[in-house]
Formats: sequence, C-alpha cells, structure tokens
Amino acid sequence: MKTKEMKGITLVALVITIVVLLILAGVSINTVLGDDGIIKKAKEAAEATRRASAEEEMNRLVLEYQLASNDETLESFLQEKVTEGRINGVTDNGDGTITITKKVDGKDYTITVKKPAASTPSVKVGAIRVVSDSTGAGSSLGEASTRKGTTLYIMIESTISGGTTTVSPQVPYAVTENGTYKFTVIGTVDGTAYTKEVSVEVNQFKNGINLDDIQIGDSVNYTYDSAGSYSLASTYSGYSSNQTIAQDTTLTWQVLNVDKENSTVDLVSVMPTSNTVGFRGILGYNNGPYIMDKICETLYSNNSLGIKARSIDLLDMEKQLTAAGIAERNAYQYDSTTAKYGTTKTYTSNTKYPSLYANQKGAGVDVAEVNASTITQPDITKGNDPYEESKAIATTEPTADSTYGTGNPLTVTQIYYNISINETNYGKAASVLSRYKYFWVAARFVYTRSNYARFGLHQAGTYTDGDGVFDSDADSYASNSWGLRPVVSLPSSLLTGEKTNDAWNLSK
Repeated sequence: MKTKEMKGITLVALVITIVVLLILAGVSINTVLGDDGIIKKAKEAAEATRRASAEEEMNRLVLEYQLASNDETLESFLQEKVTEGRINGVTDNGDGTITITKKVDGKDYTITVKKPAASTPSVKVGAIRVVSDSTGAGSSLGEASTRKGTTLYIMIESTISGGTTTVSPQVPYAVTENGTYKFTVIGTVDGTAYTKEVSVEVNQFKNGINLDDIQIGDSVNYTYDSAGSYSLASTYSGYSSNQTIAQDTTLTWQVLNVDKENSTVDLVSVMPTSNTVGFRGILGYNNGPYIMDKICETLYSNNSLGIKARSIDLLDMEKQLTAAGIAERNAYQYDSTTAKYGTTKTYTSNTKYPSLYANQKGAGVDVAEVNASTITQPDITKGNDPYEESKAIATTEPTADSTYGTGNPLTVTQIYYNISINETNYGKAASVLSRYKYFWVAARFVYTRSNYARFGLHQAGTYTDGDGVFDSDADSYASNSWGLRPVVSLPSSLLTGEKTNDAWNLSK
C-alpha cells in the first residue's frame, strides 16, 4: 500500500515528467511554468469550478427558501442547512445582507444576499393525536378501537417561529364520542397574536348497537362481580333478627326497558333471587326501599364496567303501564269502605303514622277531610317515581327512627293497588314483569282500610301487591320474606351488536 508521502512523491514525479515531455516537444518553459502558463491556467480553471459549484449550492438554498411557504427567516432557514452540513456558515452583516459560507476542498467560498422582507408569522400545526392517556402521551388510536363510555383525549402539537402557541379549548381535550371537534391554535410573537383554526375528526369509538334492534324481553349476557353476602342488622330492617343475604350466582338477565333518548338499556334479572329478605314495622317502612337497593348494589354490580345495580322499583313497572293499565290502576278500590287509588280517606281515630311519613307526598297529617283537596297528590295520569313520592324519607336513609306520630285527624292517600300483570295492562313488558314467585318492589304504599290505614312495601308476582308492616292503630307486622329482582342500566355502547346463545353480548 502506498503511503500519503509516497503518493505525493508520485504526483510530483508525474508533473515533472509532463513538463519535460512538453519541453522536448518544443514548448518553452515559460509557456508551461510562466505567469500565464498552462499550469497556472489549469489551477485557475479548477478554482473557478470549485467556486462555481459552491456558489451554485448556496444560491440553490436561497431559491429553496424563496419557493417554500414558511414563516421562518432566511437566516433561521440557512442555520438549519448548516446543521445539515450543506453549508458551513451564516453571518448577518447588520446592513440588510447575509453572507453565506461554503467550504470546498478546505477553502471557504462566500456569497452575500439581501435579506428578504420579513413575512407575517403563521402558526404551524404538527401532529394531531387521539390517545387514551389523559396527559396526551402515546400514539394515536385506530378507528373504531375503543368502546363508548371510555374517555379519550385529543392532543394537538403546534409551533410559531419566534414565539409560543396555545390551543383553545385546552389540550389534552377529553372526548367520549365520535364527531368533529374544533380548536383555535393561537401563536404569539412579540405580543402579537396569530390564529389558525383546526378541525379534528374523532372516529375511534365503536358505533353502538342500533337500539331499534333491542326488544323488551331480549336476553343479555350481563355478568356481575363475585361477592359474598350482605349483612342486614335488625336495627334497620325492624325484623326480629339480623339477616345475611347471600349472592345468588345463577341469575340471568333480560331487557326491561329501552330508553332511546338517553341511549340506555335497563336489564332485570329473569327470576327473583333465591335468597330472601324480610322487614317489620316502622323501621321496615322507613328503610325497606333503601335496603333493597343496597343489597342489589352490593351483590349484583359490575364495577369494571361502571355498572351499579339496584332493586326493581315502582317506576320500572309503572312506566310500562298501557293506557288501559293506567285506567285499571286508577279504578282500583277494594270495597266501598276504602278509598279509590289516588284519593283520600280521613281517620278521626286510629291516627298513628310513621313519623317520617308526615312529609311524604299524599300525606295529610292533621288535615281534616274537608281540606283533603289541599294535599299534594301523585300524578294519576302516568307512572310515579317512588323516590320523588318519598323524597322526605329517602334523605334520611338508612334511619334508626322507629317513632310514630298521632294525627288529629289523619288523612292519607290510597297508593296501594292490586291489578293483573298482563299484556293488557303492561304491554310486552308483562312477559318480563309477571312471575309466579313473589319479589319486592322498592317503593312504599298506604292502603286505606275501613277504620285504619296500613303502611307497607310493594311487592309483585302475577299481580301487583304489597306487604303491610304498620297500621295506624299502632300494630306492627313482620312482612313475608321475598326475593329481589336487581336492575342494571347499561349505556347502549356496551352492547356489541353480536349474540351468543341468542343473548346480546357486552363489550369487555
């Protein structure tokens, strides 16, 4: 291998050889080596070539800048090219010109160009991502990759030369459904604001099932968390002993109600739970609906899906009433000594009542029969929400209050009714609601008897019914022990639109 020194010697020898040959050919030494000789001209030609190449490259960069639609300065643009190694230096001369330097074969070549007039800064929008991390980190998720009910976050990256940017509304921006979301990116340079409107299309959420496909009575593959049991103290149930209600692990589920306006589907257990619960007296009346809900919440919820179970209540049933069913309910009257549903009866003796009943809708403590029309009544034209009817009691739950008051007189509203749970009265929902095994319904009732009022809790089977727990003559009763029918409300987005064994599946 030849060393650098040897290569140098070889090159010198070659030059000497060429010179000698030229002289032998009759060319004078002056022509070859003189001030205007061949060698000098060759060197000048090589220098001119190097300069032209360097200047061409530098001028090309200036042209690139002029053709590009960007908001950065020429100096900033050229500094980037220094970093890339395409040129070697940029100098602002302070007189409106810039000198560009490019090194070729160890020698610097320069050109000087005029700085262009400053352009108006503009906002640059970079990556737009839809991610699952609330900090905005991570790669953008794919289309239809996420179930509804989940929160995703829009992240927008932006810059402006010589300034800072902000995004309004602020990012990361939380979204829970597909759609087009609009933002304004605001860039600020030397106190002046520049804006750019940005639209972000979110299509990461899976389309929910068409609710027209879901019918009352359809089976759904809902699974609830494994739980042990619910411990119920007699100090709240009024029952003669504490009760332990174990989880029923065999429940299956079907659709009770489809709410298209709110995109929810209510499921109810097909059968009542095999494990039962009982109540007694004023405590049972005061706390019964609350306890029913808490047992169902504890034993039949799915926390990973954010689903909280509760007991079936009177509104679940009454909102299924047909026009014929509402008429049947409103016409209910046991006999001529009792009041018709939604009307009042006044007692001048046997006027005891659970203390918390006093402010319940329909109550007329110390209201004479002649003034009964002043009592606030439930709306008999529709189904009634038991929570709204008993809000005064609900705000105290659970309570250890077992006291009663004495009315002078006592006027009450008949809320109990006993009608058949059939298709005439309940439409298609009758097949879901009617069962030969009784179950509790989370709601209170008042039943007018000939000479006393009975306070109790709703239950149902093939008919609507109820169990009394306290009478206005101060007698207390223990109810029967009935099972529960848990209800869960699902956002429709949890339904995948697919079935297994003829039951709708839920997304995991």
